[in-house]
Amino acid sequence: MANATRGFVYHVADNDPARILMATASARNAIAALGDDVRVDILAQGGAVTGATRSAAQAADLAAALKELPTVQVWLCSLAARGNGISEDDLLEDVHFAATATAHAAQRQFEGWAYIRG
Repeated sequence: MANATRGFVYHVADNDPARILMATASARNAIAALGDDVRVDILAQGGAVTGATRSAAQAADLAAALKELPTVQVWLCSLAARGNGISEDDLLEDVHFAATATAHAAQRQFEGWAYIRG
């Protein structure tokens, strides 16, 4: 088990697009406390998904935060993204679609990751 990946899913499931950027601060703090090898998936659902698009008010800040945090990835629920009119072309670099938020969180838990509702 020594080689197992240490990680957690930070789930943002509300309608505030700024919550994704706020989640990067929580990820940064957790990594500082737990070690640079900790992986973090920020998983957005609902209206929060709009915060990871190129047109989001915090797009430049989010892109910069993700460049500084190489073990952090942002995942958007594809169903919520579709419901908000977001396509892959709208996404910032280093932002990905998850088939569903529930399936992504469950898969990571099956892999031994922790789950945090942000």
